[in-house]
Amino acid sequence: MLPPNQSHFAYTSILFQHVKRTDSIAKIISKIDLSCVYALCKHFYSSNPWGRVADYRPQDALRSLLVMYLAGFTSINKWVRELKDTPRYAYLSGFNPGRTPSKAYFSWFTSNLFGKNVDIDDIMTQGTLLKKIFETVFVNKSVELGIIDPHDKVIFDGCKAKSFCKQKYQPEKYCRCSSNSIKPFKCSMCTDSEATKGYDHNLDKFLMGYGLHFAATPLVNNPSKCLPLTFFVTGANVHDSKVSPHLLMYLYHDIKVDFNYVILDSGYDAWYIYWWICLLGGKPIIAINPRNSQSPTPENEYGLPVCPAGHVYYYWGVDRKKRRYKWRCPLKASKKLSKKLKCDKPCCDSSYGKTVYTHIEDDIRWFTQVPRGSQLWKDLYSRRARIESVIGDTVLNFGLKSPRFRGTKNFFVRTALVCMVQHAKAIAETLENTDYQKTAV
Repeated sequence: MLPPNQSHFAYTSILFQHVKRTDSIAKIISKIDLSCVYALCKHFYSSNPWGRVADYRPQDALRSLLVMYLAGFTSINKWVRELKDTPRYAYLSGFNPGRTPSKAYFSWFTSNLFGKNVDIDDIMTQGTLLKKIFETVFVNKSVELGIIDPHDKVIFDGCKAKSFCKQKYQPEKYCRCSSNSIKPFKCSMCTDSEATKGYDHNLDKFLMGYGLHFAATPLVNNPSKCLPLTFFVTGANVHDSKVSPHLLMYLYHDIKVDFNYVILDSGYDAWYIYWWICLLGGKPIIAINPRNSQSPTPENEYGLPVCPAGHVYYYWGVDRKKRRYKWRCPLKASKKLSKKLKCDKPCCDSSYGKTVYTHIEDDIRWFTQVPRGSQLWKDLYSRRARIESVIGDTVLNFGLKSPRFRGTKNFFVRTALVCMVQHAKAIAETLENTDYQKTAV
């Protein structure tokens, strides 16, 4: 049975009786009101009035995990010992120093936050409750205080995180997976069964792990920094561009973001991503991928595509699925034209001839709403690098670069906690500056 609820005011009153107001962690965690977590996590506990009352409130357990990262710990095993040995951490979490949770309790609590019997391959159903807490307590508060404005600029990016597993792609000596047609990197005897093999461009090598995909927005008063809006966790074999439609739809339907500028790097340079952004009312700011940087085909005065030799391409039908026209080299496509036209330098040696396509509508990939190459486009795209601060803070500073855990649930929960900590610091700093201005006046 769930214990009686405790207001945020009651928590701070007890906290500052034992911890100084100048404490670095207390100044941050005391500004975050987690009282709504009580109602959201109520279904974790039995509703039987005759049952045993639980020892800890859900908001205290979540607060303790946030304090763990604020104190510089990334291991729950070490954190459990610190809670028992250091009364300061217990008071900051909202616990009684004589009664602190065990590792089993934190494992049970995070499993319920992530969700039981969740399909790990369906990224839209992962950790729905934890995301709701993140958006309700942290994202909405940051928007309310004017720290961020997600309706102005949104930036996407992703990174790879290595799992705590054997970095081998060959089964062990006694493993029978190969005889059962199971791929080596999906073998539970030699690696993390949920991790997949993917290529990390930063490390320039393959690794076993997960892909972390973020949507962030710059700070209003400090555009050099960003705060995350949401995130997804996939296998390392999933490319960033495959997750972008899910990020767009989640921001549009769940967080109610009215897109203005969506800023992406060249890894998202795909026609369907431009289409999705324009469909949702946004303006895509995406760099051209050099490997897919063929410039638009020159046209004559009638709008027909022209080859380098000056001949009009031969019309070869329409591709209705991709909504584009197909054109072929006139010398290869038509016997009559091959007799009339001459070409000293053929475009290619293929017997089929060169093939080009023109879109039925304007090519939204090249002819963007903000003219590509303009000063406004360059200024907006320069903001894209700001999301690297979110990724760097998540992976490098909070233990996701060399983790000591495995599994989709653990990576999802840890990523959510790190995003909450980033918002908590920004919220605390803003509220502290506001209080200072009031006292100065």
